[in-house]
Amino acid sequence: MSQPLCPECRLNLVWQYQGYFCPHCERRAVKQATCHDCGHPLESLNACGATSYFCAHCNELKSKSQAVISFTLADKTAK
Repeated sequence: MSQPLCPECRLNLVWQYQGYFCPHCERRAVKQATCHDCGHPLESLNACGATSYFCAHCNELKSKSQAVISFTLADKTAK
């Protein structure tokens, strides 16, 4: 699997405090999975270390390879 990239500066995101973070932008990145068929958000199903997804719109179970993964930046945290 390739390293996730920041949607703004295109540098590598790092895993920090149970989530992704861009050290360059100093912002948290939120991972989103959408259905490759309909574009609706997917529900993540985690079991035994494996991740699958469910699309409520298509009413189908989707594999990780069928999910379109993207990242959006959260608001900048105040210091």
